[in-house]
Amino acid sequence: MSAGSLAALAAPLLDLLYPPSCAGCGGPVADSTARLCGRCLGALPWLGESGCRRCGSEFDTGGRCQLCGQLDDSLAYVRSALWFAGCVPELVHALKYARRREIAALMAELTITGGALRGLTKVTDLIVPVPLHWRRKIKRGFNQSESLAAELSGLTRIPLARGSVVRARATATQTRLNPEQRRSNVAGAFVCRDDERIQDKTILVVDDVMTTGATLGEVARSLVVAGAGRIFGWTFARA
Repeated sequence: MSAGSLAALAAPLLDLLYPPSCAGCGGPVADSTARLCGRCLGALPWLGESGCRRCGSEFDTGGRCQLCGQLDDSLAYVRSALWFAGCVPELVHALKYARRREIAALMAELTITGGALRGLTKVTDLIVPVPLHWRRKIKRGFNQSESLAAELSGLTRIPLARGSVVRARATATQTRLNPEQRRSNVAGAFVCRDDERIQDKTILVVDDVMTTGATLGEVARSLVVAGAGRIFGWTFARA
C-alpha cells in the first residue's frame, strides 16, 4: 500500500482525534481539506474590478484615485485579492506570526479562484517576492511573501526568481507610520542584484499586504534600475 493510500485511510481518524478548524474564525469545518468554513468563505471581502484601471482602488467623490498619486511610477499595474477585513487579518497573522505556512497555499488558491490575477498570468515572465532583511528572516524562520510567491508560481507555472532583490538595510515596521513616513522608511532599502533573469522582463512583485504601496514601489524601482521591463504589483490583501 502506498504512502498516499495510508494517508487517505488515516485522515478520517485524525479528523476525529484532532477536529479540524477554520483558519479564519477557528470554528468547525467538514474535514481537514476545508481550511475555511462556509461562513468565512462566503463573507470574504473581495476587491472589486470596477475602480481605477491601474490599481483597482475605488474612486473618491471627485472621480479621482487617491492611491495612484502615492504609487511609484515604476509600478505599471497593481492588484490585490481581498480587503484587509473580515477573516483576512486572521489568515495573514496565522501565516506571518503563527508560522502556519500552509496558509500560503490557501491564499494562493483564493487568489486564483477569485480572479485577482486574471490577465496578468499571460504576460508575466517572472515572480519576485518582497524580501525580508536577513536578520528578520532568521528571527521569523521564513519570508511569508516568498512562501506566498512560491505557491503562486506553482499554480501559474510562472518562474519564481528568488534572491533577485535583497533588502539592503533593516527597516522599522510600517504598521504605525503615515504614508509619508512609510515612503521614507523604505526609500533605498532594496537592491536588485546583477541578475540576467530580470533583463527586459515583465515582473510580478508579490507581498502579503499593501497599504500605501510604498514597499512595492521601492522593490519595483530597484528592478527597473537593474534593467527590468514592466513591473506589476500584487498582494493578497489591501488595507
